[in-house]
Amino acid sequence: MSSTLRVTNVSDTTGGTSTNLMSGLAKAWSNLNGTGTIAERDSFNISGYVDNGTGEYTFTISNDMSDANYQPSISGGRDDTRNGHVVPYITPTLAGSLRCSGAIPTTANAHDMEFNYIAIHGDLA
Repeated sequence: MSSTLRVTNVSDTTGGTSTNLMSGLAKAWSNLNGTGTIAERDSFNISGYVDNGTGEYTFTISNDMSDANYQPSISGGRDDTRNGHVVPYITPTLAGSLRCSGAIPTTANAHDMEFNYIAIHGDLA
């Protein structure tokens, strides 16, 4: 017996940009260099970044999520020759932003992350 999965794509085209609103797709993502002067490598639905201090960053979501109950994922690290690694942490979320930080687990000291990767799944507002 075979089954057929039907997927309906819904797109919102604004200003020449088409955004796929299908359930299950990442609604926002970012690749950020968090060392020195922070710099975006690439992103989708992220309008800005704030460097809140050593190892702490806020990502501003362009088109807000419907509420703060979305599912954020984050990974990251540093690229250097020092021992240890940096573990990323997510702090409470808001519909329009996500704050994360990085720390060295053996010392709990905050540390800038050269590689910050976030993905956000949930419903757009």
